[in-house]
Amino acid sequence: MVQANVLKGLTVLAVDAWGESASLVQQWQSSHHLPATLLIDPAMRVFQQYSGQGTPTTFFIDDGYRVTGHRAAVRAAVGKGRRKAMGFRWMSQERADERARAAAREYFVGVDLGQARDYTAIAIVQRVTQSVVPDVGEVQTTINYHLRHLERVELGTRYPAIIARVLDLLARPPLSEESPLVVDRTGVGAAVVDMFTAAGADPQAITIHGGDSMVRERRHHRVPKRDLVGTLIAIHQSGRLHTAAGLTLFPTLVNELVNFQLKVNIATGHDSYEAWRESVHDDLVLAVAMACWFAENEPQGITLADPALVAAMPARTWIDK
Repeated sequence: MVQANVLKGLTVLAVDAWGESASLVQQWQSSHHLPATLLIDPAMRVFQQYSGQGTPTTFFIDDGYRVTGHRAAVRAAVGKGRRKAMGFRWMSQERADERARAAAREYFVGVDLGQARDYTAIAIVQRVTQSVVPDVGEVQTTINYHLRHLERVELGTRYPAIIARVLDLLARPPLSEESPLVVDRTGVGAAVVDMFTAAGADPQAITIHGGDSMVRERRHHRVPKRDLVGTLIAIHQSGRLHTAAGLTLFPTLVNELVNFQLKVNIATGHDSYEAWRESVHDDLVLAVAMACWFAENEPQGITLADPALVAAMPARTWIDK
């Protein structure tokens, strides 16, 4: 059936969501002569995004990334022997919960706190480690970042309301309390970090400074501004920063990032970053940069799917107001 539909121009993406090694998946694909791109999703994030109930499950997606139909795996009505013959498997709730927790840990929330006349910016970045199994050669792995949410809190909003907004975002799947929360601790941020902790969150605090040295502690990190912004610039210029559809502030973020780039002397390697919050127009960059910097300095992410399949995911289902 797959071969017949490939001849008709259908693109087939097969997703392995059971944690097998890349070499085992490659062997299985070769032995079954499957003419499809086979993706590895051990955290089952694609499976969860599409509300899968078992395997195998097939989804039909048109060229506008809309799900036009699906064929779900058969439940208990299928006998145990038949399910085994079909390759059908169920996972325990405990294992499903652990997969959900692992997936949530790949979403990083960055909060750049504003003061009286400055915006507070909130960014949600998903770390996506993509492994492609080629016909020959070694598995190719790339870490990308998908900007899933970007917002500026209305000027004059009090810090308790900002904290409530962030906690509300963390409560919306696929995020959870397992998702790293990275909060700006510079200036008044120290008191706000304490407020986050008192509210039940577990923030990672970053103090931004204009020097060259970086000091990392368990929950508090002193990071040069050049390191934060440099990390984001490198990710953006290498094509590893992707955005969800509908992020109206993304052009503003790019403009802020360009302003930072113009301040770097390529010939000498020196930068001209001034003191923290040199401009009211750096809040979006710093929120995204803190999330990306922390994600880059954490252990490597979880293998997910091919970009074509990630693009088909509902990008903002949990953040719409």
